[in-house]
Amino acid sequence: MRRCTPIGQRLCLAIASVAALSCGGSTPTGPSALQIAGTWTGTQTLTAVSGGECLNVLYSQFIGGSLPITITISQTGASLSMSYGGCSYSGTAGASSFTLESTATCTQPIQRDYPCQIVDGGGTRDVAFTNETLSGTLAGNSVTINITETDAVLAAGTSRSVGTLTLTFTAQANRIGT
Repeated sequence: MRRCTPIGQRLCLAIASVAALSCGGSTPTGPSALQIAGTWTGTQTLTAVSGGECLNVLYSQFIGGSLPITITISQTGASLSMSYGGCSYSGTAGASSFTLESTATCTQPIQRDYPCQIVDGGGTRDVAFTNETLSGTLAGNSVTINITETDAVLAAGTSRSVGTLTLTFTAQANRIGT
């Protein structure tokens, strides 16, 4: 290893300092996560129904119908959580969007005795919640959320699955309290 002479020590020290700053230093970071925490209120609109065995026709009648929605999202860094309708949700916030998904700790009861159409054989079916995913984008204090709910369609009075029902909603909400 070459050593610096007393005359060149200042130059060697300056070069070593510049090298240390350019090689070490802080690690570059990506864009920060959206700040989505807070209480949001607005409306959710059913936009699509798929599957559902004999219940598709019944649910499809409600496409375009809106209901109020109020959710409260907690946030630590990029990690998100919320509780809604007896379910816990967890997810992440990215630089321009967020996602929340229901967890296994969901206590929604089975909905009983939904009527099948006569052309589908009549009778009834039960509906059991399976999971739900929310994904959205933020613009100021307004959020657009796409919600996909998946349910098991069960033979009435049993736990035997006869189909899967997928409901798609779009929600528009505003942050309250800010």
